[in-house]
Amino acid sequence: KYAKLLLDKIIVTKDEKNPQHSFVINIGENYGYGKTSFFNFLKEELKETKVRIISFDYKPWLCDNANAIITEFFQTLRNELKLYNPQLDKKINNYTKLLLKDCTRQVGLSYIGTLFNSSHTLKEEHDEIANTIKNINMPIIIFIDDVDRLQNDELMVLLKLIRDTADFANIFYILA
Repeated sequence: KYAKLLLDKIIVTKDEKNPQHSFVINIGENYGYGKTSFFNFLKEELKETKVRIISFDYKPWLCDNANAIITEFFQTLRNELKLYNPQLDKKINNYTKLLLKDCTRQVGLSYIGTLFNSSHTLKEEHDEIANTIKNINMPIIIFIDDVDRLQNDELMVLLKLIRDTADFANIFYILA
């Protein structure tokens, strides 16, 4: 019942009149109280709905550091969304490189050379991705389970990632 109610809210929120909406929902409870089961109910409801929705899982707890959390998130996003707009593959790749440029100076000259090939600022790259995702015109649900497996600094990276750098319209984050 609650899974259907949540899915209906996402569908109603994403409408033609106001495609700017998106939100984050945290399903918070102690270990063993059914958060993953609730995700499974949501995924079953997704199969039943007649509305086209893109959905996929992201598992930040598999990453071993903050840069990996960011890189893996955007790689997952690229892989899932390039099916709906192939331009997103390159745009998200460029955006990720710009995001990580200060954190990856030790990578070497070959990486730094790729940064100078970008003629856009971080905001311009973000806005291009946002417009392209908006034009997909389908709600995108990203399930992030087992957030409690993250260390405090990793959790902060994930939350800042969602709030500051991946805050695109049409994307609905559901965390447990």
